[in-house]
Amino acid sequence: MSPYAGRNCTAGQTAFYGAVDHYLGVLCATVGNVENAIGHFESALDRHVAMGAEPFVAMTQAALADQLAQRRERGDRARDAELRSAATATATRLGLTALLVRPVES
Repeated sequence: MSPYAGRNCTAGQTAFYGAVDHYLGVLCATVGNVENAIGHFESALDRHVAMGAEPFVAMTQAALADQLAQRRERGDRARDAELRSAATATATRLGLTALLVRPVES
């Protein structure tokens, strides 16, 4: 999937699955590569925001928040809380119950 970073996942012209970077972030997170996961989620978030793809923005915010909670560098806790709050607000507003996130217990 790496050659497709910076692009979108689609099925023909009718289905949009979000930025490839989001799924690269998921793969990196799965194998414990937090730094690369964060980078991919940041790229995906930028792309989703630019497109106005609100459900995907919320999904990526939640995934990025999870990785920041694991990394725990300076500023990560505040950004984690900000992203988690924004993802929850969007998911609630859009009725996306599957995306509702809970705060990570530290």
